[in-house]
Amino acid sequence: MGLFKSFRDVEKHRSEYRKASRDWLAGDDTPLSEFPGAPPGIDDMLRYRDLAQRIAASGVEAPAVLTAIERGPMLTGGAIRVTFEVTIAPAEGDPYAAVIVQPMMDAQLEDLSVGQPVTVRYDVDERTDALIYSW
Repeated sequence: MGLFKSFRDVEKHRSEYRKASRDWLAGDDTPLSEFPGAPPGIDDMLRYRDLAQRIAASGVEAPAVLTAIERGPMLTGGAIRVTFEVTIAPAEGDPYAAVIVQPMMDAQLEDLSVGQPVTVRYDVDERTDALIYSW
């Protein structure tokens, strides 16, 4: 008897999740993290995905210097959330400070240090929206 009850519960939750997923894909503004079964940090992952796609499509490359590096928590998939403070030197205009929050693997972080030059891509309309591309 208990087995059939649990199957009914599973089907009920599956049905609720499907409806919530359809609503979200149709433009519901509810954060995805509020849906049943959503992985931790999903909203941050989606914001990062959107930023990375925007910068890859229309970002401008510029030299920068790392001024601070702060390791954060480990993310799903083994990457570490890292906060970088950088000074970006665009081809036109004065250098400016920006904060970049970007996932990195441990092996990547080993090669990065304060004072090191890096290459970033930044959004010309939102100049502080940037990602580190190479070092």
